[in-house]
Amino acid sequence: MIKKSMLIIVVILLLSLAGCKTKKENIKDDSNRYEEIKESVRKAVEWNISAQYPGCSIATKYDKSAKNGTYYNSKTLIKNGYIKKEELLDIDGKSYCDIYVKINVKYDDPYDHLHNCETSYKIYLKCNDYEDKGYVDWGL
Repeated sequence: MIKKSMLIIVVILLLSLAGCKTKKENIKDDSNRYEEIKESVRKAVEWNISAQYPGCSIATKYDKSAKNGTYYNSKTLIKNGYIKKEELLDIDGKSYCDIYVKINVKYDDPYDHLHNCETSYKIYLKCNDYEDKGYVDWGL
């Protein structure tokens, strides 16, 4: 009787540990998917910046001090062909993530917007179970 009880407890513990491991793997898979989405968005944003500000370099770090710039969400990137909607597919395979992008531009000469300028950007992602702090929902 004691052996059966011990065997049942051991089996329950093993199943519990297996469940915890699966949950951790799912969390890791989720964060990988969000990173994939951000990478697709990064490429789209840089493509958009190079078209919108052709003479400006793109900084590797976001510059908060630059005040000139634009804002947009995923609809803008999709509508203008910079990204495909499928690239924003959430981990559930049904819904789509939204993004809010903030672009700042710093001009050496405020009257010359084609030379000696630098752009930087920040991407905020919002999915069903994930949202970056700073995301702005435009309600579109």
